[in-house]
Amino acid sequence: MKLTAETYQAIDEFRHERFFKRGVDLLISNYPKIVQERKITSDVLRIAVKKSLIWVTEKGFSSPLLAMRMTCAQLCFGSFFMEDPRYAVLKDIIEEHISTHEINDEDHIHDYIVANQADWQTDWFTEHLPLTWKLCAARNVIPHTAPEWPTAGGIFQQLFDVERRSSFLLSENTRQAIFQQLMKSASVAVTTGGDEQIQLLLAIAQYYDGFRCFDDPLRPRWYGMLAPENRPHLPWRLQELFTPGKQQDKHDEQSRST
Repeated sequence: MKLTAETYQAIDEFRHERFFKRGVDLLISNYPKIVQERKITSDVLRIAVKKSLIWVTEKGFSSPLLAMRMTCAQLCFGSFFMEDPRYAVLKDIIEEHISTHEINDEDHIHDYIVANQADWQTDWFTEHLPLTWKLCAARNVIPHTAPEWPTAGGIFQQLFDVERRSSFLLSENTRQAIFQQLMKSASVAVTTGGDEQIQLLLAIAQYYDGFRCFDDPLRPRWYGMLAPENRPHLPWRLQELFTPGKQQDKHDEQSRST
């Protein structure tokens, strides 16, 4: 049989498909709690692995091993952790691999994930929901002109004060950088002055579930929320997610189904 360019392309595609399938199996095996609780499908995981391989290849280091390790980090800390100032240490590890074109069995990405496993094994959004609901609800009760009206910055300071995750340190400069980045990212949903509350809620969502979680298929709780067809339902969807009672009902329903 004559070997053509199409033949080699078919071989490469077959090899890649085997890699993607193996990658999905590894993610499901190593992170069963996340995959099950978030109800992440195999197709979503496959696309995540594929995107990671494309990304490292475009960076000039076509390493399936690095692609898999990156996908593990994305599953734990969000698909956009490389843009998140909280994970600068993890970003440096990955950029070191890319700049040196070296990777081996000594897995510093895995070490980072394991060292901070309490960060991703616990659903911190749900854990702190009573507090966030209380703080945000106060903005609708206290007059906007009152001195005690809670500002977005003031609410975030209280969230920072009760922070228990270990993957990032909250210095004063870091607090400001995180707050400003998350509020700026959430501003895409603000079309009128009355949408300030929506902006704050989207910033809080990113604080707990990762930068740009509403663009992250690995965060189905928020994914697609800002899509044009979903924008009209955004206030009601956010109200549902930020209401503790409704979250508990959903949790109980999931527990009964497992």
